[in-house]
Amino acid sequence: MGKFDFLTGKSNSYLYSACAFVLDSAKVKYNKSNLQNLLESHVEYPSLLSLKDVLAEYDVVSMAVRKGNQFMKPLQ
Repeated sequence: MGKFDFLTGKSNSYLYSACAFVLDSAKVKYNKSNLQNLLESHVEYPSLLSLKDVLAEYDVVSMAVRKGNQFMKPLQ
């Protein structure tokens, strides 16, 4: 066990939660253990690419969006 393994566990659960949230929002049926297995077996796990690819497995499409500075709120 490496000294930074505790960080990996949290980020992995965040990745699973994000994926589950998108699937729930899109009303897509999924199995929790299958979702976890798809994420963990991805070559680039844990990464946003693994999230995108797993969502594509469930036919959830994605696209890149370039956001301009006009939407940024000033810090108070």
